[in-house]
Amino acid sequence: MTMGDFIQTAFCYPIESISQILDNRRELPMILNVTVHFLTWVTLSGSSLSLILLNLDKLLYFKYPLRYSAYVTKKRGITLALVVWTCCVIFVAGAWYFECFK
Repeated sequence: MTMGDFIQTAFCYPIESISQILDNRRELPMILNVTVHFLTWVTLSGSSLSLILLNLDKLLYFKYPLRYSAYVTKKRGITLALVVWTCCVIFVAGAWYFECFK
């Protein structure tokens, strides 16, 4: 989640803001526009799903306090994070491919 927020605030939002302030969105290279919008959607969905996993982690901690360390391991955490970001990239790429953003 933190990496997604960093990408948005360091890369996506400044470029989008500059293009809106200068009103030169059509003058920016197409690859830059596509990259910014793709990264924005991926990081937004990744952050949202990461928040869901964070709340699931809290639920497991309070519901099963004695077995929490058996359920939540470093390997499972890394695996879930990779699955979330992979699913987000696939979802946004699929939506882009099927032209759902038009």
